[in-house]
Amino acid sequence: MGDDLERRIRERAQRDGPLTFAAFMRMALYEPGLGYYTAGADRVGPEGDFYTSPAAHPAFAALLGLQVEQLWRLLGCPPTFQVLEVGSGKGLLRGDLQDFLARFAPGCAQALRYTALDLGTSARPWPPAPLVGAIISNELFDALPFQRLSMKNGQLLERYVALQGEELAEHLAAPADEALARYLQAEGIALEDEQETEVCLESGALLERLGHLLERGLLITIDYGDLAPERHSPRRRRGTALCYYRHGTNEDFLRRLGQQDITAHVDFTALVRAGVAAGLQTLGLLSQAEFLRNLGWEAFEAQLRRRGLPQAQERANLFGLRELVRREGFGGFRVLLQGRGLPDGEPAGLRYDPRRVAGLAALGSSLPLPLLNPAHTPLLAGRYTQEEVDWGARLKQWLEEGGPSGP
Repeated sequence: MGDDLERRIRERAQRDGPLTFAAFMRMALYEPGLGYYTAGADRVGPEGDFYTSPAAHPAFAALLGLQVEQLWRLLGCPPTFQVLEVGSGKGLLRGDLQDFLARFAPGCAQALRYTALDLGTSARPWPPAPLVGAIISNELFDALPFQRLSMKNGQLLERYVALQGEELAEHLAAPADEALARYLQAEGIALEDEQETEVCLESGALLERLGHLLERGLLITIDYGDLAPERHSPRRRRGTALCYYRHGTNEDFLRRLGQQDITAHVDFTALVRAGVAAGLQTLGLLSQAEFLRNLGWEAFEAQLRRRGLPQAQERANLFGLRELVRREGFGGFRVLLQGRGLPDGEPAGLRYDPRRVAGLAALGSSLPLPLLNPAHTPLLAGRYTQEEVDWGARLKQWLEEGGPSGP
């Protein structure tokens, strides 16, 4: 499959000339049937290349469910309430969120109309505007095709992928699109000599499109990255572009085509600007750790410790739950909240309210406790590979011992 994809990329480079890195990346990740995200392989988990928050623990979806339910109430409990998830993969977040709301807030669950879109594989049409509710993405924007730029002797250059004999190779030349220089200028970024960075022109256009869908509600964007000054800082002289393959990173962008992920940190300043252009209000930018704690992460941890689970099951669930807020892990991701037409009151994830969190903890067994099941990634399998355990079988055993998750 990788050979077929490489042949197709070579043929295009021979026909059209050097490819921008964005054009190359689009083929490497999204070429129908051959790209990394379109070939049908499972990319998440110990046998894949990376982990994600929804797969680490279902409490991630449950906490987002608490935000969705609070937003539903802020908007007056409409009889039809939409959630659009963009970049949904295999639908794990959707399933966990809906399961939690069905037990925690049946009225909200009954009103909920959930649409899951996967940009790489889904043929499902986009929902029509106007949308009242929430638009959610998790690790979507980091996988959009981007251009790679370098400053050489005071000249801005772009990195291309071209044929060198019969092989693919990278080379630098003048930028193909003047929008790249305008992008850096708009953000006040002046690259130092020999500094490299990435620019994703597609991210702003996509966020604007999402923003225009939203009549009233909240746009929640979760990803790794920074605001422009840090994102394009001289401290990152080589940029942030990386490949992920079997839980390791490399910069061999032209190898293992269709078999490894290509990604870069997200420029959240560009997303903020795009939201403003779409008429959205910027509500806040905070870490995932802060966002989940504001929503009530502590209540889930406290209940998990009181549940009386078998020791190994408690250990695995606590590990996954804590990874969601670990600063060096998923907790260091950023959460951008943008909205339109919200009444008085703010999204619960924006500020920590000790009374609200204490109220959740006081619910005890009335607060559904999501637990790992075989659909999730057993992080212990990746972190403790010396333990020769069939973690899929172990999770199945835990479910059979403890019954279905929940109170």
